[in-house]
Amino acid sequence: MRVLFFCADAISGPVRIVPLLEALRITRELESYSLVDRNMAINSSGSAFDVLVVHRNPSERQFAWLRRSELPFLYDIDDLLLSNSGDLTGRRAREHDAIRWCLNNAQFVTSPSHHLLTTLNGRVGNQLGLRARYLPNTGLGQIATREPADRPTLLWVSSHGQDYEEFHEVAAGVAAAARVIGTKVLLVGRFAPAVTDALAGARHVPWIEPRQFRSFLSESSFIAAAPMPVELARHEQEFVDCKSDIKAAQYSSLGIAGVYSPALPYRKSDLPCRLARSNSATDWQLALVQLAREYPNAGSALALDPAVTARRPEFIARELLGILQNVREKTGSPFDFRAIATPAVFRRIEQMLRSLRSRLSS
Repeated sequence: MRVLFFCADAISGPVRIVPLLEALRITRELESYSLVDRNMAINSSGSAFDVLVVHRNPSERQFAWLRRSELPFLYDIDDLLLSNSGDLTGRRAREHDAIRWCLNNAQFVTSPSHHLLTTLNGRVGNQLGLRARYLPNTGLGQIATREPADRPTLLWVSSHGQDYEEFHEVAAGVAAAARVIGTKVLLVGRFAPAVTDALAGARHVPWIEPRQFRSFLSESSFIAAAPMPVELARHEQEFVDCKSDIKAAQYSSLGIAGVYSPALPYRKSDLPCRLARSNSATDWQLALVQLAREYPNAGSALALDPAVTARRPEFIARELLGILQNVREKTGSPFDFRAIATPAVFRRIEQMLRSLRSRLSS
């Protein structure tokens, strides 16, 4: 089986879908897979494929090709990207139309969150039915083989950098816990200034390439803080509630114990998640200090938990394979892919114009 994957971004696709395709390629259950980026550039010389996979918010060129092809396809979505607002215009409106079309026309719709599937189903008039399939996020492999340090570093990874007031409290709790434990704090990703200010002594790594994340986590001994907001306005909280438990899957698989907010993705997870009582500074301090007392035994036990081992890439890949085989049956004969990639200079000009429009309208 040869898979063509329309990859919508440089983070989510490589983290969520590519490890599964690679696991299937290694076991020779896939002959090959090829990635097509938002500019329609393909990373291989192959032109004949058996199954099409589309992810998240396809670019306008990806979507135009998809509609013209009239092919059956698998659509994977891992965030609440479909708004209820009827006031969208321009590029955002076109993006939402594309997402809605994919939800309505895909042979199957996969997601790492039951709650997200339910919410999306309501937004498309309860049309998903049996096409909706839960496909959980995977861990990062088996437990890292390392000698535990005397004290674990306190790790906080963030991908959004939004200035949630609740995170100001969490940051204060993390800082207080680090002082009690006598350890360092490591921030990875994007953070609001209020968070970095509260953790002024922390080391900050702004970006780690997704393919290097596992080796990065394996190089040191960590306990993790994984907060999510729980007290936002309804429409904002709905977006957060539709997220997945990916951090719990990743950390636990490598034997990293963590503390998690009492947010819906962690409360409803089938993985063992230690929840802070609230997002107050006191509750985060208490939870992290207790976790440090149980280091490294708590992390080692997590890595052997049956729910954690069931999330290994090779196991989730088997679930994906069954769905791909069903799509292939509907596809019938192999199909071709040919496109001229958008030159990088044109994409940069487009991004500059969007930025200018955004500044003028603000």
